[in-house]
Amino acid sequence: MPSAEQLEENGQYELAYEEYKKLYSNNPKNTHILERLGHIASILNKKDEAEQYYTAIIKLDAKNLMAYEQLMDICAETNRYKYYVCKGEIHILQEQYEHAINDYKKAVEKAENEQDANAARYILATLFDGANKENQAIDEYLKLIDSHYNYEKIYTNLANIYSRTGFIESAIDTLNKAKERGFDSVDEELAKLYIKADDPQKALELTKDELQKIRCLMDMGKNDEAYSMMDSLRSKYAKNAKFHSLLAQYYFQTNNFQKALEEVEEYSKFEPNSPVTYQMRALIYEKQGDEFSSHVNWAKFNNLKGDKDVAMNEYMIAYQLDNTNIELVTTIADILDTTDKNHSIEFYERLLELNPNSKRALQKLAEFRERIGDYNEMLNYMDKLKAVEPNNPYIKQNYSRIVDKINNPSSPLDFIKKLFKGTMG
Repeated sequence: MPSAEQLEENGQYELAYEEYKKLYSNNPKNTHILERLGHIASILNKKDEAEQYYTAIIKLDAKNLMAYEQLMDICAETNRYKYYVCKGEIHILQEQYEHAINDYKKAVEKAENEQDANAARYILATLFDGANKENQAIDEYLKLIDSHYNYEKIYTNLANIYSRTGFIESAIDTLNKAKERGFDSVDEELAKLYIKADDPQKALELTKDELQKIRCLMDMGKNDEAYSMMDSLRSKYAKNAKFHSLLAQYYFQTNNFQKALEEVEEYSKFEPNSPVTYQMRALIYEKQGDEFSSHVNWAKFNNLKGDKDVAMNEYMIAYQLDNTNIELVTTIADILDTTDKNHSIEFYERLLELNPNSKRALQKLAEFRERIGDYNEMLNYMDKLKAVEPNNPYIKQNYSRIVDKINNPSSPLDFIKKLFKGTMG
């Protein structure tokens, strides 16, 4: 018996189809066989069977563009709902999310029953959320809830949007509605929301998480009870970042600021460069009356959160409090070097006043002098840099060139000749 591939090549499609079906019965997860079956079924005009095979491919490989494209062709005239769903999935895979949104809107319209409409509406809601169209996403999730589409993620996704946009009470109402419909697994998320809403008593009633209970007790002012619980759990959570943040909170609330800072350091070992580290430090230094350190840490916190303008403002306030801190002056200069090079020079000059051997300041000031055409002053900075670091790469690459430029200055006429070279006969 010739192989299925040979029969297909010979155009004996009926025989090839039967052979592929035999192979498929022993290899139900083989996408290549499914692809051949779908292809031959289409040739033989067995559209329903081709649709089943291509759908089976997608169940095994949700990112198979070919299968979606074939299903679009098959369903173009017979099933517009499935046509738009497949089109939407192709656009998602191609990261064309606006197109995908339009496709899923049409899929909702073309659905012949509520179940299909809700399935498409759920994807549409997630697409709106991903595109930062929170209001549209909320509308779709509310429609799903009103239709009693029982799927836990609808409630948790909607609650996350409300929480993210500052509507904590709406988020709480959403998860309470989820509980009414039997989704008790939302308890921990609901407890976190109650903490955000300054209702630790309700959070405590819901949570089974030991660390969350400790947080609730401290928020309720029951510091001794919280510490007793932490002490009994110390060995269990010794390597847990959240545990150390709770200890830091306890010491902060009991005015033991040195111990609070020590626990922040422990926290940072497990969560390096976390914004929370700088937030906790800022709050502690603020309570201690150390304004300079507080503003520096608020700056680092906002910088990591992506609020660059707020961060720079905090750094500038710290600079007004102490303009002799080399680390701070360097940080400000380097940030401005990426956003406002001319303004950064003021701080590189200040850095050089504080540290006359600063290689960074000497090079940045030399680069600035070249930009404005002051080659003599540039060479002055380069000589100082050369004395500090004779093998500096910047010196090796530029020193001879600048000396030559100073010794052999070009006249304005030379510049004009170069500008018009090749344009005059």
